[in-house]
Amino acid sequence: MFFSVNSMREPDRVEDEKLGRYFKHFRDKESVTHINAWVSESDTLSKDEQMKLIESAPLKPSMVIESNKSYHIYYFAID
Repeated sequence: MFFSVNSMREPDRVEDEKLGRYFKHFRDKESVTHINAWVSESDTLSKDEQMKLIESAPLKPSMVIESNKSYHIYYFAID
């Protein structure tokens, strides 16, 4: 599953004989209409190492979500 924390324009719907219906230009930078947040995660560090980095970072995250293998770090944009 994919989701974006940022606002995106409606993707172009394309019909193809081999592929059927699919969305074109859905995840490209030109589709972003508004930045709501920046997100970071690491699949290579242990959760303990990740938490140490989070706690020692000079910029504190707006939100931290724990998943099975990592932490998802969100920094919210402010208008």
